[in-house]
Order: sequence, then C-alpha cells, then structure tokens
Amino acid sequence: AGAFVSFHSGGELRGCIGYLEAGLPLGEVVARCAVAASSDDPRFEPVRPGELDGCVIEISVLVPPELRLSIAEFDTLRTEIGDAIGGKGPDRWLTITFTADPAHL
Repeated sequence: AGAFVSFHSGGELRGCIGYLEAGLPLGEVVARCAVAASSDDPRFEPVRPGELDGCVIEISVLVPPELRLSIAEFDTLRTEIGDAIGGKGPDRWLTITFTADPAHL
C-alpha cells in the first residue's frame, strides 16, 4: 500500500510526502513518510520540535479497490496506526484517510 503524511501547524501545511506504491509494510511506509514530511519536504523549513504539540498529522493510506474492510476494521487499523506512531489519542491530532490507490482505478 502507498501512503501520504502531511503536517499542519496553525492551519498551514508544514510538509507532505508520500509514496504511491512503496512495496514495504504499511507501518514502515507511514514512518518513512512522516520523517520525510516533517524534515525533507523541499517546499518548507523542517518542522521544529517546539511545533509538534500544535501540529495536526494527516495520514492518507492508498488501498486497492478490491480491499474490502468493514468500518470497524478500518477503525481498528486507524487506532493501530495511531498507537504505532505514539498517539495518546488519535482523534485529538491525527486524521487517517483511506482512499483508492489511483494506480489500481
């Protein structure tokens, strides 16, 4: 699966990096995108440690259309991703969107 991770601070985009198809486990893709979005997006200065408390993190997971999960299964996956990246409560600062991978449409 592919993924995109965006950092927003004060309502402004601070970084966004993604991979359409990574060939890696989803957790690793999200972790790599998060690091790159916060520090390597050439359009922005790196996110400073003092900004992180005010950041909203958005994760978009690209899933093939044939993946058929129930809402409960998506909610479980969303919680697992939030827990994996150290969330104290994903609803407070994390948005995860599941969308069809454009390569498979």
